[in-house]
Amino acid sequence: MINRQIIENHISLDFWGTLVFSNDNYRKARSFFLANELDKNPNEISYSFKKIGEKYNNFQEKGLNNSTPIDLFKEVVEDLNIEENSIDINSLFIKVLDIFIENSPIINTELKSIIDSNLQNGKTVSILSNTAFIPGKVISSYLDHNFGVNYFSFKLFSDEVKIAKPNIEIYKISFDKINLMYPSGLEKNQILHIGDNYKNDILGAQKFGYNSYLI
Repeated sequence: MINRQIIENHISLDFWGTLVFSNDNYRKARSFFLANELDKNPNEISYSFKKIGEKYNNFQEKGLNNSTPIDLFKEVVEDLNIEENSIDINSLFIKVLDIFIENSPIINTELKSIIDSNLQNGKTVSILSNTAFIPGKVISSYLDHNFGVNYFSFKLFSDEVKIAKPNIEIYKISFDKINLMYPSGLEKNQILHIGDNYKNDILGAQKFGYNSYLI
């Protein structure tokens, strides 16, 4: 695990697999709910989400983010051979997001403890994360509820800016936001990005000029 005292001034955090871990109960509850609504087997639901999710992750690793969470949800429905006009897809999507909130991600308490310590020492922290099925605004609400509205200096999600890591343009957006907080400015090597994806979080950050750490 990363040293407790981070030497950089600002800490940029990935969300999934870094600050939090997926809650298996969410996936199970989502599959059983949709299986009942769509008259499908829960295993079919799980497989379609896995297939579409992996496909989109590979797409994002090229630095692209052209699909919204609802678009991805529609791809799952299509993959299940369900006619979109035969269901209220928006209502289903909202219910799935409710299930996410009810079965929220598990906080990486060891990393949070380290971040807490660095915040107390005057460091700042932000979120820089790719998204897929869960919109950035929903993740942001989850973070506000569990960490406090002032914990993060800002939160940056790929579905909102239409750019995904490892594209250096999303790192540039984060760098500009960070420097708005520091009147004298920061150098790129005064910023540490922490994440769990080697290509997106490590190579992307290093290419832009940030320091990086792989969880």
